[in-house]
Amino acid sequence: MKKFTSVFLILALLLCLPAAAEGNGYWNEEVQLGCTLGENWYFFTDEELATQNGLTAEQMGEGYSKLVEESGSLMVMMAVDTQTGASVNLTLQPLSSLESKVIGEAYYAKMSAPSLKEALLQMGSEDVEATVGELEFMGSTHPCIRIAAAIQGMDFFETLAIYKAGDTVCIVTAASYGEDTTQAALANFYGEKP
Repeated sequence: MKKFTSVFLILALLLCLPAAAEGNGYWNEEVQLGCTLGENWYFFTDEELATQNGLTAEQMGEGYSKLVEESGSLMVMMAVDTQTGASVNLTLQPLSSLESKVIGEAYYAKMSAPSLKEALLQMGSEDVEATVGELEFMGSTHPCIRIAAAIQGMDFFETLAIYKAGDTVCIVTAASYGEDTTQAALANFYGEKP
């Protein structure tokens, strides 16, 4: 179960997959997932993602494949709305073929929600609610985790869409403050490259 600890808690490494942010869009060939965001959105560079994941540029070198295998989950994309502070990110969690047969999208969401709530409580958040539900994402229904909390007196909202691509669980997270704009942000994702 340790390996399935919420990806929110174990963002450890930047995965070097065939992926690219270009202008106001992003596409990840490996998991066939992308998004196009408005002009106010800023996509993190590879170096900034490495920093977010607690890495240095040197760690993205030779022993990288082994680190990826051992890490459990990897944030591969992050973008921030420079006007509102809202954000989206894509975290990937590779599964073994056996794990992939046992762990579906709904199970992953159900197992992750309590850890997300606990993490927010430990960070000092108040009135934390974490509910598992469903949402329309990339043209079909997928499980999601919806978070509502108060962080330093400000309303915080987060929606995590859980999407499985082969043996990889993709967690697309949208977060916002003050007003819940997470659904609108997630509506910008697609599964076919434009």
